[in-house]
Amino acid sequence: MDSKVLFIGGIPGLGKSKYASKIPMLHSKVHHLNLEQMLTYLAEHSFAKQVDDLSPEELDQIGKRCLREVEGKADITLLDGSYSHYSPDPGKRKTPIPVSLQERIDAFILVDADVQTAIWLRERRQYPKERMVSVRVQHELELEKQMAEQMAARLGKKLVIVKRQRNVDFVEVLRTTILVMTQ
Repeated sequence: MDSKVLFIGGIPGLGKSKYASKIPMLHSKVHHLNLEQMLTYLAEHSFAKQVDDLSPEELDQIGKRCLREVEGKADITLLDGSYSHYSPDPGKRKTPIPVSLQERIDAFILVDADVQTAIWLRERRQYPKERMVSVRVQHELELEKQMAEQMAARLGKKLVIVKRQRNVDFVEVLRTTILVMTQ
């Protein structure tokens, strides 16, 4: 089996990183990497800059270093982050995915939720009140879905939407989704 790279995205607070980081404990052939943390670390240590201040060339160099980090470590690599942080609109961009990484992603998973579940999850993580306003959360969810669909379509890759629900074993839902996508 060829090594697969899956990007798991969704708005902050839905548990992407928490649950994606548990998958390698269930399967030794899976490696997890929080993309934003890795990009931030490499930007600061390679260029002494914030990720948003990197030139496209510097960002691509970091993307190639990220690839070297993940290649050969596992049959499946899970990169997690938020799609809307990677908006093609420079005014909305937070941390873009380097082109070298985009080209290596085999498929996309969007962790989605209804507004009330997203707010409930954020409350449990003690998010600031302004991050739990229904209209704002609804906008974030819509933007995230739109960005995920656009990115997958632009790259010609598969997108699977997984709904985050209360009282559901989300590790098992995510694990099953990943295994089915990489068969």
